[in-house]
Amino acid sequence: AIGRVLVSERYRGKGLAATLMEKSIAVAINYGSCSEIKLSAQTYLLKFYAEQGFKSIGDPYLEDGIEHQD
Repeated sequence: AIGRVLVSERYRGKGLAATLMEKSIAVAINYGSCSEIKLSAQTYLLKFYAEQGFKSIGDPYLEDGIEHQD
């Protein structure tokens, strides 16, 4: 599982999150028995995850008072 991932503010905007996701996905596919990856994200990050190849499903919902979507 990939969850609760963040990049420290001072390192944001350098492509680290995209690299981290790319490597994590590769490990899951190449070394695990993974055929599908699902995640929940705060809605402000949906564009980022779409750029990583993920697709939104369902409707937004609140988790800990913060809007998320699968």
